[in-house]
Amino acid sequence: MSRHPCHIEGALRVKVKRGHQGIWEAIRERRGAPWTVRDIWIDTDIQAPDSVRDYVRRLELAGYVERVGHVEREGGRTSRARAALWCLVRDAGPEAPRLRRDGTESPPTGQEAMWRTLRMIGRDGVTADDMAVMASTDTRPVSRGAAHCYLGHLCRAGYLRVVEEGRPGHKPGTGTLTRYALRAGMNTGPAAPMIARISHAVWDPNRNEFMGEASVDVAGGGHG
Repeated sequence: MSRHPCHIEGALRVKVKRGHQGIWEAIRERRGAPWTVRDIWIDTDIQAPDSVRDYVRRLELAGYVERVGHVEREGGRTSRARAALWCLVRDAGPEAPRLRRDGTESPPTGQEAMWRTLRMIGRDGVTADDMAVMASTDTRPVSRGAAHCYLGHLCRAGYLRVVEEGRPGHKPGTGTLTRYALRAGMNTGPAAPMIARISHAVWDPNRNEFMGEASVDVAGGGHG
C-alpha cells in the first residue's frame, strides 16, 4: 500500500458512497422500497443534495426510476413541504448507469473500458495489444501505449499477475509482449481503479483506498 499520513489513511479506508456509483448503490439497497432524494442524500453521507437530485433526474429520463407519489414533511415552523417519492423500476446491476444530463448513455472512458475487459477475460489474460483492440470503440480508441501504461500500473499495485513474460526480439517488431490477468480476489468491483496523475499510485474507488506504492515510473509491459 502507498504510505500517507495516518489521518489520511484512516479517512481513505472508511467506506463511503461517492459520486454516481454511491448514489446508485444507495438506491439499490432500498430493494424496491420508495425513497426521497433526502433519503439517498442521508445514505450517501457526504454527497451534496444537488448532486443526488441531478443524478436522480438523469435516472428518471433514462427510465431507471419513477415517481410513485409524495410524502409530507416539516418545512419550517408552521409549513409542511411535499417531497417526491421515487422507486427503482429498472435495475441495471451493481455498476451505476453512466448517463448524460439528458438521460442518454455516456460511453465509458478508456480506463473504465480496460478494467471491464480485465474483469471479463479468463486466466489466459491479455497483452497491451490485445487490450488496445478489445477495449477500443469507433468513438473512443485505446492506444497500445495507454494499455501498456494501465496494465503496468495495475500489475505493480497487485491487481494483475504475469501470465507470460514479454521477450525482446532480435529485430524490431519480432518480440512478444507481457501477458497479464487479474489475480484471484482482485476483482474489487465495477468502478475502474484510476492512476493518480502526480504520484502514479492506483486509487481504487471500490475500496476507497490507494493500492501499491507511489512511483513516477511506468511498469514494464514487455517487448514488441
